[in-house]
Amino acid sequence: MLRKLSPRLALLIAISLLLAACGGTSAPNTSIPTDTVPPVAPEATGTTATTEITATTAPTVAAMANTPVIGTVTVGPTPVVPAGVTTIKVVDWVPENTSSWANRWYKPFEDANPDIKIVHEQITGNYIETVLTRLTGSNDIDLIFVAPDSVGSFLRAGAALDLSPNIAKDKATLQLDKFPQWTLDDYTTVRYPELKVGPGQYGLPVVEFVWEMWHNADMEKAAGISTPQRGWTWDDFVSMSKKLTDPSKRQYGYQNQAWLLPLWTWVWQNGGDAMTPDAKTLTFGEQPSVDAFTFLQNLQVNDKVFVPIDQTTGANPIGFDSGAAGMITRGNWNLDLSRDWKFKWDLSYPPKNKAEGTLGEELGMIINKNSPKKDAAWRVLSWVAGPDGQRALAPTDVVPNTAVMREVGLQAVPENVRNLVVPLSGDPMVHSSPQWFRPKYTSNDLNDRLAVLWTGEKKAADLLPALEKEFNDALAKPLP
Repeated sequence: MLRKLSPRLALLIAISLLLAACGGTSAPNTSIPTDTVPPVAPEATGTTATTEITATTAPTVAAMANTPVIGTVTVGPTPVVPAGVTTIKVVDWVPENTSSWANRWYKPFEDANPDIKIVHEQITGNYIETVLTRLTGSNDIDLIFVAPDSVGSFLRAGAALDLSPNIAKDKATLQLDKFPQWTLDDYTTVRYPELKVGPGQYGLPVVEFVWEMWHNADMEKAAGISTPQRGWTWDDFVSMSKKLTDPSKRQYGYQNQAWLLPLWTWVWQNGGDAMTPDAKTLTFGEQPSVDAFTFLQNLQVNDKVFVPIDQTTGANPIGFDSGAAGMITRGNWNLDLSRDWKFKWDLSYPPKNKAEGTLGEELGMIINKNSPKKDAAWRVLSWVAGPDGQRALAPTDVVPNTAVMREVGLQAVPENVRNLVVPLSGDPMVHSSPQWFRPKYTSNDLNDRLAVLWTGEKKAADLLPALEKEFNDALAKPLP
């Protein structure tokens, strides 16, 4: 059973479509540029933005994985393949172009491995179901790009090859010891304890996203404040939000996107977590989480220093992108949106309370378990996840190989982004996106049920423990 399109998937799709004619930028680039060298994102004024990106219109890492529409397949021109050359078909949700994080590595790989040719296939709409259906009918797909919202479905379906023997053989050259452990755990029973296939490494991460606090520097300057340094606190955040807020100007300190991904960062900063370490039980109803949501609810409903929720959607929404909010929590993909901002901007580490904490996401690939070209597919995946492939992506994208990031990471992006995101990408404060699944009790369903917090209809102290029990009762039952 498929989950509906999550806000974070929607936003990356929005970026891909809205920026289709623009050049690439920093972090895992989902735009569709016309040139091959990503330009540096502007520091300030861009073209006038026409749409405020919100949790309902909008991104993060992932894919057309769960859109409730019929899947569409786009295949490039049939390549001319010389005798002795093996073709490897890679499917993803991104149009083929030389600047995309998804396939910018094709040419350097083929240059280094002339006996293998990459064949790209784009599948948009209903990505999970379309790919799984294809896998039951044929074995022409060799490598499958996956995101946090889709990898679990492929692993539960038993579609992914266990890479453990290959990794053991090539351990010395892969440098997986340089990867944050959470990026590797995303393809194992650590993240998905209910997998019937048992322990193993069922995929590898290729690119990464980490979340920061983004700032409207013009608004902060007018308020007499500046971008905070690492170690700033929740108290500092409250003070800044109040100084930035002027309802008469429709100007507010922060945009609460009413979206679980940025909301989890506050839970971690308060010493809480979304799930138990074994990933079997939800804990968002425990006191650290309740206190974090109460903190945000008070700022939204009582102090009114957040953009009013009802003004962040609709025909003329306001928020950070329109210049109406001084701060927002987003991933490094936010740089793609900066070309449309009419203000100078900056970014900072997230604030801390009892602890430091922020969100990390990764995109990676799995090998079709039934591919007749498993060895060649492994050569492709081990190259792009290995040092050479990581170096090919790192100048404009965050990659999980921390040694490569220190060496060449984000060289083609603005300095303020590079100086913060490169060290943050390997920092232990980064947590993986929580994952669980039961029909009607997904993370999207929880997000919908939490909407009453931001209107003041329910209090976090009452709602969260009740929802935790309800969701855990569902998780205690076997998967349908």
